Amino acid sequence: LGLLAWEQSRFGEAIALFEQALAAAEKSGDLEYVTKSIANLGLVYEAVGEFAKARDRYLTALEAARAREDTRSEGRILVNLAALDRRAGELGTALAWLDEARALDLGSYDPTGEEALWGQVASVRLQLGQARLAVAALDTALRLARAQGLRQAEAANRELLAEVHRLAGDHQRALRLYEQAATLNEELGLATEAGDDLRAQAQIGAALGNLPLARRRAAEALALHRSVDA
Repeated sequence: LGLLAWEQSRFGEAIALFEQALAAAEKSGDLEYVTKSIANLGLVYEAVGEFAKARDRYLTALEAARAREDTRSEGRILVNLAALDRRAGELGTALAWLDEARALDLGSYDPTGEEALWGQVASVRLQLGQARLAVAALDTALRLARAQGLRQAEAANRELLAEVHRLAGDHQRALRLYEQAATLNEELGLATEAGDDLRAQAQIGAALGNLPLARRRAAEALALHRSVDA
């Protein structure tokens, strides 16, 4: 229930549900769900911009996962830490977390975690200006997402591909990809992500000199993000 609330941008409700899950797991001595609940709290705090709290939860969960030799959870938490450091601009640290995750061979037992890993590799490489490496990682991520029917991940990968085209100067292609991603995210009820796509469309509209489109999409993005306190 907490994950569903998080995915639908109901962040306050998600925090309350994960805290309930954590209390129940601690009471019953279920260390696996103690670890998962702490890590999931990190996801929500990251979504609302509480990066220090997110990092604290991720590191606590990582220590717990390693103590239990829970490699699957360890890999996913490493990817979450990489995503957090990427957002903070700490790209070298993000790559180090991803290298640790890759060494765990996630693909042999956690293909969903592997897709998330390659998506983060693509994001970091793109921010470093390494377009070819980003596209190579993105190809792997897209293949894994489609094979597993991960529509949210596919939308995120379309966003990354749009950014590649935008940086290459192909604004029209980037705009179409962001529109496709926004449609997917809206269908999935992912308000924060759909708002991000609208904001990107506004930026592209401004770059193209289409100010009416830019203003319209920016206003839509702002309204959508405010509606979920993102």
